[in-house]
Amino acid sequence: MAKIIIINTTPRKGGNCEVLAKRILVGLADSDPTYIDFKEADIRYCQGCDWCKHQDSAQCIQKDDMGALVPELDSCDALVLLSPIYYGELTAQAKTFVDRSYPFFNPAKPNMSMASKGGKKFALVTTCGGSDEEYQAYDEKLAQTFAVCGFSEQKVLALGGGSVPGSLADDAAVQAKIADLVDWIKA
Repeated sequence: MAKIIIINTTPRKGGNCEVLAKRILVGLADSDPTYIDFKEADIRYCQGCDWCKHQDSAQCIQKDDMGALVPELDSCDALVLLSPIYYGELTAQAKTFVDRSYPFFNPAKPNMSMASKGGKKFALVTTCGGSDEEYQAYDEKLAQTFAVCGFSEQKVLALGGGSVPGSLADDAAVQAKIADLVDWIKA
């Protein structure tokens, strides 16, 4: 069975990312995915201490939920990261997640990756009030950075029209894209 991790970084209860994360969870229920909700997790900022750069595998010195999650990210088969777009960027919570993936990047290593498992799938789902096209290139560039963590297959969903919390829950086009994403993860 594939090991799948879903990270919901929206700070808003009942927001579009939370609604979509729950739909993804239902679609992947037979895979028993791990679900992390940043609102409920103890995840601190990266300290930039470089302790992780002196290890032989991806690890973090911090003893919080993200420190414990780093080895799980290394061994998983797929990761789904969800974030709303605030002021043209990922949320602070999502950026914290990205920064805390720093243990996977080591410029001293020949391939700059400390990932022990490659060929994994990474999906980035962002929601915003603008159009889908507005953030597609931004999302694709961010997704590419996760290759250093072993996520060589990437899929991006930039979902616009979601400025009202929960408004994407009943959007048929969005739900079809989520269903396609679930199928891609399972494939």
